[in-house]
Amino acid sequence: MKVIQILTTYEALAFLMERDLDIHTACSIAKNMQAISVPKRVIDEKKEKLLRELIEKYGEKDQDGVLVEQDGQVKIADVLAYQAEMTEFLETEIEDAVEFSKIKKSALGDIKITPGQALALLDLFEEQAEG
Repeated sequence: MKVIQILTTYEALAFLMERDLDIHTACSIAKNMQAISVPKRVIDEKKEKLLRELIEKYGEKDQDGVLVEQDGQVKIADVLAYQAEMTEFLETEIEDAVEFSKIKKSALGDIKITPGQALALLDLFEEQAEG
């Protein structure tokens, strides 16, 4: 599973955590959130460190070597290189796969989610027999 998949799955699960669900589905969501919370925390720490490094590396500096801010944010001198390194981080494969509990789509009933949230949760949905 890639870093970006963990982040988007976490956000989709966080959305579902705030909904009223039957006990079985609520427990599955909670179990999945518990399983993904440790890798998410590690990713957040690495991402924060990487952001600091990228800002130092690609941040525009004045003649005194002080980072230049624009609208409260550090101005990035080489946006493409900055984005490339961030994308590389987000596309990194996580070795220890998260073991998810399956969720029946039908158990989510009338809950409305975005296509992006559905995409993040596709691997968690239990296949259902058609017809």
